[in-house]
Amino acid sequence: MRHLTALAFASVAVLAISGCEERTNMRELPDRGGHAYRTGGAERPIDAGAKLPYADEKIYNVVAGDNLKTLAKKFSVTEAWLIRRNRLDTHVLEAGQTLIVPKK
Repeated sequence: MRHLTALAFASVAVLAISGCEERTNMRELPDRGGHAYRTGGAERPIDAGAKLPYADEKIYNVVAGDNLKTLAKKFSVTEAWLIRRNRLDTHVLEAGQTLIVPKK
């Protein structure tokens, strides 16, 4: 019986330790209501100076041919919202640039 108890304890300890390792790359981010949520860990790099997305937003990578008008229509927001939310100084987008957009 002692061996089973020790084995169960060891199994729980191993699972707890391995779970801690997985959580090291997770972050808590606020949603619009100020509540925290955890990211999944597989995160894309964000442009320097960009805000982090809220829970109801995501990171979008600009591809060749994208412009503010088409992206605003695609994500059901205004061009002004995209400019304000992403702190854009210009209306010109470049392929590979990251933007914060609403989740669909």
